[in-house]
Amino acid sequence: MKNTITLFYYLFFCSGLIAQQIEVENSSGEPAIRTEGSAYNNSIELDNNSQSWRLTSWIDNDFLIVKTSGTTFSPFRIQDNSFSDALRLGSTGVGIGESLPSARLHVTAAVPEVLNLESNSQTTMSFYTGTTLQYRMRKLGSTSGDFQFTNFGNSNTVWVQNSGIAMVLRPTGYFGIGQGTDAVPDTRLHVTGDGDESLYEFEVEDDDYAFMQFDAALQSGIAFRNGASTNANAWYRGNANPGLIFNTASAGGTIHFFIEDNTGHVGIGDETPDAIFDIDGASDACNIGGRSGADYGYLNVDRPSGSSNNHVQRWRDQGLTQAFVSLDASTYQFTVWGDAFATGGTWTNSDARLKDNVSDLGEGTLDRVLRLSPKYYDWKKDEQYEFLGLKDRRQIGFLAQELEVEFPEVVQTSTQTDADGEVAVDHELMSVNYSALVPVLTKAIQEQQEIIESLKNRIVALENK
Repeated sequence: MKNTITLFYYLFFCSGLIAQQIEVENSSGEPAIRTEGSAYNNSIELDNNSQSWRLTSWIDNDFLIVKTSGTTFSPFRIQDNSFSDALRLGSTGVGIGESLPSARLHVTAAVPEVLNLESNSQTTMSFYTGTTLQYRMRKLGSTSGDFQFTNFGNSNTVWVQNSGIAMVLRPTGYFGIGQGTDAVPDTRLHVTGDGDESLYEFEVEDDDYAFMQFDAALQSGIAFRNGASTNANAWYRGNANPGLIFNTASAGGTIHFFIEDNTGHVGIGDETPDAIFDIDGASDACNIGGRSGADYGYLNVDRPSGSSNNHVQRWRDQGLTQAFVSLDASTYQFTVWGDAFATGGTWTNSDARLKDNVSDLGEGTLDRVLRLSPKYYDWKKDEQYEFLGLKDRRQIGFLAQELEVEFPEVVQTSTQTDADGEVAVDHELMSVNYSALVPVLTKAIQEQQEIIESLKNRIVALENK
């Protein structure tokens, strides 16, 4: 009865009023409005100066809200309190924050957070062609998990630029950068160029520092390939003999250049260098020559100032020292273990301008020479002297201890070291400067000649009597 009275009051007493209200209650006392009709004739319409909005019950219980003018429908919009479009339905699509949507869904915002997708576990965006699923982008995990990209055509994720393939991500995690099918990767990161030698296929650039980092438990590095063939490698090995390796051919091929991790020693043809710079080769370990001009043809070896080894340079034969240059000028700066041979003779400085406190040997040299005892001898074969390279053939000479008694100037005592500069024997050894005996023998001959001349004169005198 109340509904009838209210409607009657509206029809008879409130027509023409500026403010109009219809209130309808259901049996429970709650507000309700009911309309009946077919198609969009079943609707509620609000009219303001011939501009009307219609809420229509559409087919299958859907609702349609449109702006109408007669039978012409205009786009629908919802505005915020500043009369800006918050939601607009245009002839092309739906606009959110966009008054003229140019796509099915057109979102415009003044802040970076344009679109938020939320779910309790996985958030998914799917792309269809008709009813066929083509691509899917999915956030994995309920917190800050990873993203998954899927191409349902070939299980690859493909980036296209100018209608051509530019990048490909395969289900194996392989990522390729290139052009067309060259972008399909067969390694973790596969970069291919277009044959232009002026282009860098891969470049790391920074104004101050630029680094590439490789993490691996045993080995990591860079391989240089020609198609499926590996031509060279630069890689770090982290096993029992760790170091940086440069080699050609396969990764397990011959090591040509090696920097040892623990010591910093450099080896060429040697992956276990036992010196700061170690060269090893099957035939010629190191060859210097074959060029002309002032810039070639010499090798400079400099002993570091902080080195405790007196040997500046050493020549070896299968680990045995043959000759070496020593820093110790008080003994021998150049040592040859074994015989020395010179086709042009050997020379020693003897310029008078280099000498001081010059004096004659004096008389009695002949007597001292006569007391010398030249010997035949053989070198001992004791193991402790093997490093000296002593020869097997019969020798002629003096015993240094006997020679020192008469001419100590030609005898010298020194500590002998082995091939690594270590003390070789537990006592000092004596050496003889045989060339220094030449002046001694010359003086002895002169004294002997004086005696001969004196005897000749005496003989002549006796014959003339």
